Amino acid sequence: MNKSLHIVQTFGLHDMQGRTAHVANLTHSMAKLKHTPEIVAAAYNSNYPESLEINSVNVTYLKSNARYRSLTLNISAKDYLIKRVAEVDIVHIHGLYDLLGPVSSKLCLGIGKPYVVETMGMVFPFGRGGYLKRGYMELFGKNLLNNAARYVVTSKMEAEHLEDAGYDPKKIAFRHNGVDPIRRPESNEIRSFRDKYKLEPSLQKIIFLGRIAPVKNLEKLIQEFYIMANLDAILILAGPIDDNKYFHELKKLINSLGIQDRVVWTGPLFGVDKACLFHEGDIFVLPSMNENFGIAAAEAMTVGLPVIATQTCGITEHFEGDAGIVVDFTDGSLVKPMRELLSKNDFKLEVGIKGKKAVELLSWDMAAKLTANMYGEILN
Repeated sequence: MNKSLHIVQTFGLHDMQGRTAHVANLTHSMAKLKHTPEIVAAAYNSNYPESLEINSVNVTYLKSNARYRSLTLNISAKDYLIKRVAEVDIVHIHGLYDLLGPVSSKLCLGIGKPYVVETMGMVFPFGRGGYLKRGYMELFGKNLLNNAARYVVTSKMEAEHLEDAGYDPKKIAFRHNGVDPIRRPESNEIRSFRDKYKLEPSLQKIIFLGRIAPVKNLEKLIQEFYIMANLDAILILAGPIDDNKYFHELKKLINSLGIQDRVVWTGPLFGVDKACLFHEGDIFVLPSMNENFGIAAAEAMTVGLPVIATQTCGITEHFEGDAGIVVDFTDGSLVKPMRELLSKNDFKLEVGIKGKKAVELLSWDMAAKLTANMYGEILN
């Protein structure tokens, strides 16, 4: 079976969220197929070990000599990767806007080693640092993508982004993400969660889980939650603050609308608290300007939570047969579906049941099989 080297800028030590969870789950499922994946990532500080093993997959952390936000300079990367790239069959680069990917790409080209790039919704530079991201694409990104054997995408929207940017459509490989079902919390865990965030059981709960960042378009959700004027509902915003300026702008908006007592900020949620959020929620809303998939929305669907998402979220491709509700960006587009779901229990249950069924096939084991098949096509 194939040996694959997975290059990822961020692979967290203490949480399995976002890109870390994505790469960890994919490589673990590939290991179950008797493939030999290994992961290389940047060490953000001295707390990171040189290497460790997670789910039977070896992870190597390269020392960072300098850092700007999530971007790191790893002087030792070239010497380490020269050896590792030569010893594997294929290299899999996860994401853009880092320096490990371009270094790996150059080394692959030097010895004729194929590599694939999983774009992870990053082809268009949304969000903060737009000028820096566009500069990165000119300096590194275009060569990185043009020389890749395949572009791994998880939605038609992401494929369209690549085609619109002028990249070879023949290299596009579709592969869904996996979704881990959220376990049902114990009753005492739910009580503890309610107490921790002072949640009234009688109130209906509209929830969002994700990075607090401009691309998530949370001002739309906040404004239309206010317009809905449902005094029996609260809005729970959960996730890490990715942009402090944006976070304070949202708090200012909430205060100006006078709804600060109806909006709950939880910060990042993991494990039991995350499970409690999903099982306590009545509606999950994803109002993003751009989302290549929307893993939190898919997780919400696994527990039967009805999901409303904007049309630029990849998860909406799994909303066929009323398995979710798609909205556009016109003012007030969230108001009607939120009202209907909160006021019509049968409708809420129907959308939730259909959504749960729609994501049943989105397993990491199947994603790993599709990835392994793609490797085989490239190597043959």
